[in-house]
Amino acid sequence: MSSLSDEELEEYVEAYVNYTPAAITAAVFEMKRRGRIYTTEEANVIRAKILERKDTLAAESKSAISSMAEWKGNVVEDEEAPLLYSQRAIYLFSAFFSPLFGAILLAINVSKYADKRGVYEIVGFGVACLVGLGVFNSYFPDLHHAISVGANLAGAYALNNFFWNKHIGKTTYRARDIAVPLVIACAVTLVLLYFAIHSSE
Repeated sequence: MSSLSDEELEEYVEAYVNYTPAAITAAVFEMKRRGRIYTTEEANVIRAKILERKDTLAAESKSAISSMAEWKGNVVEDEEAPLLYSQRAIYLFSAFFSPLFGAILLAINVSKYADKRGVYEIVGFGVACLVGLGVFNSYFPDLHHAISVGANLAGAYALNNFFWNKHIGKTTYRARDIAVPLVIACAVTLVLLYFAIHSSE
């Protein structure tokens, strides 16, 4: 926070829905350290915003846990059931890496049903997420982290709650091992991180 300008710090309070309660609190602390004095009314408004974000994040977390429990119920050991990357895996790959990774896993699943149109649609969505995020971040670099997290979670939600339901639906399946995709995703991420660091230097 100490490296940010006063305007950037104010953004944490004004656009509080994009940030975590801890980040908002840290921004306010830094502004106070710089001499910013808040009236009682302003302090109460900020406190209300932080509490609202806590409630929202708690509700989102509860919803995600509920969804994951439902997804787990669709996984079976029956050898006759199709072998698919699980909804949980798709969600986590999308959230932690990029919706493009989750889209590729889902597209592989859909390809088992000989649905070429669905494969193109899903991969196109993943690519669109990646390109759209890159363009948005180029215009709003200060919001990079918040936007990336939000976009990844939104992409994960869309893949599991729209594209999965549209092309696979409610079906039981065996969970496919994610070791190989995980290694690939980590390797690609490390390579991109390496180039990002060296290009900035």
